Amino acid sequence: TVETIRAGLQTLLDDPARAHACAEAAYRNVYAHFTWDAVFDKMMGIINQS
Repeated sequence: TVETIRAGLQTLLDDPARAHACAEAAYRNVYAHFTWDAVFDKMMGIINQS
């Protein structure tokens, strides 16, 4: 709901260290799964299983 989103954002605004930790975790997740290198590795794994 909108209220849930508002509360979550407020939590991050109230705790900059937590916001920074969340941002770093999100960056690592994107880098691990959505860079061309990660996509290539995933595709090669699928191809090699065939």
